Amino acid sequence: MNKIMQQPEKQTEIPRPPGSDDLEDGAKEVRPESHFRGLSDVQQWRKEDWMKKGVLVLVLRACALLFSFLAFIIVAVVPGFHLVESTSYLFAIALITMVYTASQVGIKGHELRTGKDVISSDIVVWIDFIGDQVMAYMLISAASTGGMSTSAMRNMGYINPIVEKESAAVAMCFLAFFSVASASLISGYHLFTELSRS
Repeated sequence: MNKIMQQPEKQTEIPRPPGSDDLEDGAKEVRPESHFRGLSDVQQWRKEDWMKKGVLVLVLRACALLFSFLAFIIVAVVPGFHLVESTSYLFAIALITMVYTASQVGIKGHELRTGKDVISSDIVVWIDFIGDQVMAYMLISAASTGGMSTSAMRNMGYINPIVEKESAAVAMCFLAFFSVASASLISGYHLFTELSRS
């Protein structure tokens, strides 16, 4: 009777939760950080999205560079262009736009090719936004001034190769404006996206 009383009580085995056998076999434990593995995918998608927009901005600024260069060359071959205020103003704006877009194309092309930022992204969004806005305003101002000047000459009967060249320069300036204005929309989107995330 005492021997029976001294026998240890039989313990009932509690079933193990599913997957516990794998832990004993040396499998890695699932950490809480694993729930955030999708964060890198989101960041990768965002980076690819920004790269696509960066390529589009690069193409638009390259077009603006081409059009402003053509406007600059066309005005430069007009004899005595510096004597007329509208054509000299168009010449100056085309030159400024050409320098700005050439520097932007060079910087953005280098960043897309190497994947490294030449300027900090916190600063470059402001430079792009302000620069594109200012260039777009200057281009439309120069194109409007040149357009009114050539229109007045045509109304007075001055139809000659010089007026035709000025009209062609004004058209190139308008095309450069549309390219820079389109790029400014994307740079504005970049800026306000960065401000909303900060």
